Amino acid sequence: MASPNGFEFPSHDLYVDYILLFWRVDSRNLTNIMMFLHSYGISSGQYINSAKSNFFSVDDLVSFVRKVKFILKCSYGIIPFIYLGVPIFLGAPKTLFLQPLTNKFIIKLALWKGKAQSMMGRIQLVNTIISGFFSFSFHIYKCLVSLLKQID
Repeated sequence: MASPNGFEFPSHDLYVDYILLFWRVDSRNLTNIMMFLHSYGISSGQYINSAKSNFFSVDDLVSFVRKVKFILKCSYGIIPFIYLGVPIFLGAPKTLFLQPLTNKFIIKLALWKGKAQSMMGRIQLVNTIISGFFSFSFHIYKCLVSLLKQID
């Protein structure tokens, strides 16, 4: 999608104070997005915290990363990473990426084991937690896939 002035408009995903922006990288687009975020900060009083911000790229050439770091004034993040508790990775899921989620479920199940609940109550609790988590995770993945399709 292009903006009225012919500049590429970034796709995005917003959740409270977590923002993911997707766009094709060139100096003009990077400069424009930084000007937009700066203007937004001036008008709203909400500024980007560069110390807590990262950019991610499939292109890890040193010169490219250095250039983007200079323009964006933030760190280069490494894929895979966690976004809203959901692992974000490239390619097929690997045990390494999903193991922390499995560990969370195992810990929750261990905590519930000693509770005075019927077997049906435990099953309902597990189904609710697991299905809710997977629904949320798949929603995040669905949003990210649709955003990535927009910039291809």
